Amino acid sequence: MWSVAALLLLLIVGAAIWAKFNNTEKLTPTPTIDINDKKAVSNHLAGSFLNYAEQEVNNKNNDKAVEYFILAANEATKANKYPLARSILEQCVQSIPDSNVPASVYYKLATVAKELRDSGLEKDSLQKALTRSSRANSGIYPGLIESMSKRLEELK
Repeated sequence: MWSVAALLLLLIVGAAIWAKFNNTEKLTPTPTIDINDKKAVSNHLAGSFLNYAEQEVNNKNNDKAVEYFILAANEATKANKYPLARSILEQCVQSIPDSNVPASVYYKLATVAKELRDSGLEKDSLQKALTRSSRANSGIYPGLIESMSKRLEELK
């Protein structure tokens, strides 16, 4: 008699576990993207990198956050979404303490501003990039400093 009750209990528990893990109605499908659609891939990557950047900001890992912000902005520019790249870089500048924002972020912002034909932002970004270019790990090499200086003179 106990064995019948134990078997019945085992069947009920087994059925409940099976129902819990076999319920496919509640699962949401994973979005798919066509890997041959370069803009769709770039959009997806930009969003992913931006999410990672925000997580790193929350974790106060500024160097890693900057890397992800730049990766997100690069993907946005690959998709020719310059306004999105601009907002990503501006979010980086606003989210990271000023002393941790490298020259490369401002240089990237200047290149995006040039594409958007925003000479004021381009000039401001170039000036900030140049003042930070002598810092360690600025991401700016000597030839680029010369190029930025020339472009800044053109904008004056």
